[in-house]
Amino acid sequence: MKGIVFTLLTFSLLVAVMAWLLYLDEKVVLGIVTDELTGLPLAGAVVTIGESVQATDDQGRFRFQGLRGNLAVSVQAEGYLETRGRIEVGGLFAKEFPLEVILSPNLLIGTVRDGESGQPVPGAKISTGRQITWSDAQGSFTFRRLKIGATISILAPGYEPGEAVFQGEEAQEIPLQPWVTVVEVKDERGFPIAEAVVWAGEEVAERGRGGVFFLRRLKEGAQISVLAEGYYGAEVIYEGHSPLEVVLQRSRVVVAVYDLYTGQPLPGVLLSWVNDSFVTDAQGQSQIEGVKAGDRFQLQVDGYEGGEVIYGGEGILEVALRPHTLQGVVRDGGTGSPIPDVVVRVGERVFHTDANGSYYLTDLPAQAVLTFSARGFKDLQVAVPHSTTLDVVLQPLEATFEAKGIYIAFGLLASEEKVRSLIDMVARTELNAIVVDIKGDSGRLAYHSQNPLALEVGAEQKGLMEAQELLRLCRERGIYTIARLVVFKDSVLARGRPDLTIKRPDGTLFADRKGSLWVDPFREEVWGYNIAIAREVAALGFDELQFDYIRFPTDGETGSLIYSQPSTPESRYGAIQDFMAQLEGALEPYHVFTSADIFGLTAWLDHEANIGQMVENVAPYVDYLSPMLYPSTFTPGLLHWGADKRPTEYPYEVVYESLIRMRDRTDKPLRPWLQHFADYKYHLPFGLEEYRAQMEAAYDAGAEGWLFWNAQGVYEEALFQND
Repeated sequence: MKGIVFTLLTFSLLVAVMAWLLYLDEKVVLGIVTDELTGLPLAGAVVTIGESVQATDDQGRFRFQGLRGNLAVSVQAEGYLETRGRIEVGGLFAKEFPLEVILSPNLLIGTVRDGESGQPVPGAKISTGRQITWSDAQGSFTFRRLKIGATISILAPGYEPGEAVFQGEEAQEIPLQPWVTVVEVKDERGFPIAEAVVWAGEEVAERGRGGVFFLRRLKEGAQISVLAEGYYGAEVIYEGHSPLEVVLQRSRVVVAVYDLYTGQPLPGVLLSWVNDSFVTDAQGQSQIEGVKAGDRFQLQVDGYEGGEVIYGGEGILEVALRPHTLQGVVRDGGTGSPIPDVVVRVGERVFHTDANGSYYLTDLPAQAVLTFSARGFKDLQVAVPHSTTLDVVLQPLEATFEAKGIYIAFGLLASEEKVRSLIDMVARTELNAIVVDIKGDSGRLAYHSQNPLALEVGAEQKGLMEAQELLRLCRERGIYTIARLVVFKDSVLARGRPDLTIKRPDGTLFADRKGSLWVDPFREEVWGYNIAIAREVAALGFDELQFDYIRFPTDGETGSLIYSQPSTPESRYGAIQDFMAQLEGALEPYHVFTSADIFGLTAWLDHEANIGQMVENVAPYVDYLSPMLYPSTFTPGLLHWGADKRPTEYPYEVVYESLIRMRDRTDKPLRPWLQHFADYKYHLPFGLEEYRAQMEAAYDAGAEGWLFWNAQGVYEEALFQND
């Protein structure tokens, strides 16, 4: 009995122990779920262990009891990536199984792009739930903790609203379609303007039909600009509405025409524009519609210079027309009486005053210079005035002009600085004149000739100082201007027209000892060429024309030369005389003074010395005679002094006696050329003392002035200082 009781007690005790052990062996899985980025606990996370499911509490904690075995674990929370794993729950003595779960927030890196161009759209507003962000310059944005299936809304100025659904992917591109604004452009009558140009910012609208245009991506507040030829432009502010109507008004311009000088309105002006024409009213105005920038108006009215004006978009287009007529009376400065038959030159055009001294000029260019010339009066040059009337007074000339001048050689014209310095020297000394080569020793011309033969042979020398500029400088300083023209020594014409040259017996061109070619003084075509050049130079405005080499050649094999006709003393003399007579007649309308250079020896000879030149066949046709009295060019025997006297030792006597002899043969004013260079024949001293001796001889012999020659343009200024 005791054994049975013991057994029962033992069994009961074993049952109790087993029950206690079973109680003690109930397993507990517990833990916490936290955010990976913040470390904060996550409430409401769904934790699944095996078949058991539980949500974390406010502290992110969870607790499972009665679990055993190797169990799958899954932890999920909205906006986080799911975490999966396994846990081993078991063992005799282990009761609690702690589990710490860290969830990573899900991440969306999105890009908003233009649905047409594919370009990123910056500044777009992206929202989902309470999350809001904006795309950056690359169109990118970032969201975290998005709920799977969350709807993302996108708004961007100039684009239609867009949406996307988050499916859990980390990167997503969201296209936005550009907002298209329709712009309808019409005129005031409601007709569409199909050729308009519409733009906003840098975007030019796509052109549709019937004046309809399409602008994309417009933002509210954007400025829309519209232009069309023949209409005023318009600018409107976009307020988000489409379609948008823009009405353009036809452009209107008032063309106001007035007199340039008086400012008075000009009625009756004919305005020609495109295929239409208009006439200004009594106020000189005409209103024209539909004008577009760049349109040209032609203007024409009697008495005024016609013109063209280009419309630039202004509301009032003012045009000043210059009167191109000028009238007035030319009077004698001494008596006040009108002067008839005054020559009025404007460029190549020549007018004359009538019997009452009146003139009327038409079609005057704006920058022209008028030259008034009359025999016995000083020329007067006047710029075209800002007026339609100009009365002129001419001053009578003195009996003779006593020129005191220097020579400027052709080559020096290549240096304007040198020419200016010589003009300055003349202005500050007793000198009052210059002689300048205009047709030089080679036949080259120092001005722009329009003569056909000069153009044919290429006579003009480029790169020289402009003749008009030289004349301007001299006029400003009151300097008398003499243009030197070499006549029959002309290499340029000879090479260009060999048929006009002097030839050797073998038919080759004759050249003198200096290599210069000569044209035939018998040929009237040669005369005509030189006379035409003289007329052109006279028209330039020189006070005087001086002719040199009006003779036959003196050196070389002159006795056997071939001319266009027999060469005899009589024929040579007659050729020079006939040429001079034609020259005088041709220059008479220009009222320009003339002079001729002749050999100094002609004063000592009573024959033409094989050159056709004598005092008697030259002097009658010019205003001044300029014998070349350089002592170095004379030889003792020619002066009838005997062989023991060298002329350069007697500069006074050479000049004085030559002028006295010449005075006996002509009553024309004598203005000798004097030597201003070293003695090249005897190499004797020849300087200031000798220069002054020549000047004194000229005065004593009654010469009307003098001219000094130096081919290099080097002069002793002390010689010309005023006392």
